[in-house]
Amino acid sequence: MKKLLALSVGMLLLLCCAGCGAQQVAGDDTQNDPGTPDNAVEEIHYYNPLTNMEVEQPISNRILAVSIDNHPDARPQYGVSDADIVYEVPAEGQIPRLIGIFYGTVPQQVGGVRSARPYIVDIAREWDALMVHCGGSADALNYLSRGIVDDLNEIAYGSYFWRDTSRYAPHNLMTSGENLYKFLSDRGYSTVSENVRQLTFLADNELAAGEKIDRIQVKYMWADNVYIYDRSLGCYNRITDDEPYVDAATGAPLRISNIIVQQVKSYIADSMGHLSIDMCAGGEAWLFTGGRMQHGTWSRADLDSPTIFLDDNGNEFRLNTGQTWIEIADGDTSLSYENTADKETSQENNGSAAE
Repeated sequence: MKKLLALSVGMLLLLCCAGCGAQQVAGDDTQNDPGTPDNAVEEIHYYNPLTNMEVEQPISNRILAVSIDNHPDARPQYGVSDADIVYEVPAEGQIPRLIGIFYGTVPQQVGGVRSARPYIVDIAREWDALMVHCGGSADALNYLSRGIVDDLNEIAYGSYFWRDTSRYAPHNLMTSGENLYKFLSDRGYSTVSENVRQLTFLADNELAAGEKIDRIQVKYMWADNVYIYDRSLGCYNRITDDEPYVDAATGAPLRISNIIVQQVKSYIADSMGHLSIDMCAGGEAWLFTGGRMQHGTWSRADLDSPTIFLDDNGNEFRLNTGQTWIEIADGDTSLSYENTADKETSQENNGSAAE
């Protein structure tokens, strides 16, 4: 695994708590190593602690948590491929919502932006992120009014947003990373995230452990998501409601390295059908990475602590480099998975035997 030293976070535009860092090794002087030139210094490498992707310089961005519309009429969304982590959460009406966690890349356009829910705020709180939303449930707005997280509500600060005229409301509210950082600066909020958590990654060329699984289905009533592992690319393609999942900004499919399914319990909290989810309750979890599956558990000590995912041996989930999707799955969300490659091999063998 690439070693990282603690860094103070610096600026970069591109794609649960330890510091971001790099490794610097200075060569010995010629008295100790005659073969090393004077002033020889090994190249410095910097890595995004949320994706393990190499970056040109230390990242000095404030983490942004954007509530993103996931209604069928809102797809494809803008900017999702720029997120380091994407959460998918259940919501009222069985229409899930996305929360994009942006750190390594400042998105040029992200949306459509939608409203907040208390458990979405809990996710932003975990990352000490700016919570970006348009309105919210009464409980969410009361929660935000306590100032526990910095937030940007379009209803109060509409100048930082715009409407995409090629789509119809409410699925067309957009913003940009530039606008979001301007808001932070205008309001005197921190534009930098300190002590960003270092996620745990596999070492270079290390294969993931676990059962071979190349097809995962996470089904909400209004979003039937299938992830197919592409061995040639070493990542997963996402298909939602039988359509390839792409970023509207590029038209290109997302390349997803890791999928974590986090099982939660939800209940209806009010007459509007809004859900309540305890984001510290703990429960089962599944990691899908590198065409493999590991079962485990998740826990969170309190709302100001990170969510920890452990496998059944008590070791923290280790991820592959790249984007991670975290599927928050309640009792109305179904999970299934299989290894289609073994099925195909078995069918081929049966066919050969029959001949």
